[in-house]
Amino acid sequence: MRKGVIILFLLFLVISLVSCGPKRIPKENLDKMNRVAVLSLMGDKIEFIQIGTTVFNNVKKYHLVKEWMIDDYIEGLIKNELAKNQQFKVCNVEFDREKMNDTYKVATRLHGEHNIKKVKEYLQELASSNKLDTLFLVAYESTELENPRRIVQGYTLYNRSLFGRKLITQIYLTLVIEVVDLRTTESVVRRYVFTKKDIDNSYWQEEIKDLTEDQILFIKKVIFDNLREVIPSTINQLINKSD
Repeated sequence: MRKGVIILFLLFLVISLVSCGPKRIPKENLDKMNRVAVLSLMGDKIEFIQIGTTVFNNVKKYHLVKEWMIDDYIEGLIKNELAKNQQFKVCNVEFDREKMNDTYKVATRLHGEHNIKKVKEYLQELASSNKLDTLFLVAYESTELENPRRIVQGYTLYNRSLFGRKLITQIYLTLVIEVVDLRTTESVVRRYVFTKKDIDNSYWQEEIKDLTEDQILFIKKVIFDNLREVIPSTINQLINKSD
């Protein structure tokens, strides 16, 4: 019992710390921003997780959905929102995604999964050659949830079952939007985004190939709808100068 209380307290503390971060880019940083680039490192795989009656019934798999081009969609959402503000010149930059994915090589389980300092020199070279001052970066995050205890990351199709009976099926979206000052390679602000949607249990299958085409399209629609709902509004909040 005591251990459970401690775990809940730590989870509350982490969420509180994330929530207490800056809600927008500080004015002294925002005023200096002009030539910006956008990059999504969310990737093209969906995590399938099932928590069963015992650990022997648990499932954790990844399925590729490259044809969805989710990173392109995310970048388009951010570019469109930034383009509404005449202050920003949105620059189309070709990133070395393999090199940028090195930011993920940090041994932590919860939050802070990526570290922009891992690619400091590369970003400085890119900023210099393209005359950039700011990067809007989207990266997947991991979140630990309770009842039952589990970790979800990026895009997750989740199912809870008991004695073979499907109890609940959900789609999670877990990511962070980070604004990086490329003149210093320092993070200006990080905004954590988390969404959850309950869906019908019929949408759970251990293998994506066992889902019908209509079911796959529905899951894609939920993920894209969630992205469209949270990303533009979050960007707008970040660049809002009002008090």
